[in-house]
Amino acid sequence: MRARRIPVSEVDKKKRGHCRLCGEYRFLTKTHIPARSAGNVGMARPPIVLTDEGGRKTYGLGDEALGGIRDYWFCARCNNVTARWDEAFVALALQPLAALHDPQSRGNTFEATIVGGAVGEFVRCLWAWMFAISDNLRQRVPEVAKAVINGDAMEPPAAPRLFLGVTREVQIGIQALPNSIAVTAPPFVAVLLSERALKTAGAGGLFDTGPWLTHEVGSRPTVKLRAPVVDPGPLPMIGEPVVDS
Repeated sequence: MRARRIPVSEVDKKKRGHCRLCGEYRFLTKTHIPARSAGNVGMARPPIVLTDEGGRKTYGLGDEALGGIRDYWFCARCNNVTARWDEAFVALALQPLAALHDPQSRGNTFEATIVGGAVGEFVRCLWAWMFAISDNLRQRVPEVAKAVINGDAMEPPAAPRLFLGVTREVQIGIQALPNSIAVTAPPFVAVLLSERALKTAGAGGLFDTGPWLTHEVGSRPTVKLRAPVVDPGPLPMIGEPVVDS
């Protein structure tokens, strides 16, 4: 018997479930990962659930359709909160986007000093994406989920850790594997690595965004960003979207 395919796009618009950010059982609304304002509005293959003969669920890709990568991950309240953090992502993306596509741009490392940037909002935007993709991340780091919602400063967790690279590629994509999640939203590639992944392979020189969680929403510090230029390659949403630690 073939695995049963359940197109997520066919779920009722008023789907009820546990919000992956606040954890409350509420009506869920469509969440775009990455944000629509980051360019996630074009043709995309939506995630689908595959159920095998034993009743086990895995994740794959559906048919290509217009509207970007999206699913029913957050409640309306959390979607409204994280939409503000998405704005900070777009604002901080402008400098590396211009620099990386400058004809004179060379090398495999991007360096910048960010003066008065909304890095607290920016890093919470990235974490929100990870909570949407992973179905158990909130249970593992509930304190981070709380900080994403309320904007308070906090010390970063020991694991999982959220890292950043930059890319000259223009394709948006997601890859979710048992020990890592990668979201490519040019010019950035955000990578969440579990404790197991960090011990076995390390972060490969990616920029650690952990210290940015110590800045509360609304603060405007001066920070330095030094990140490798990476080629994320094709990033379909495959495997179980779970980060084991």
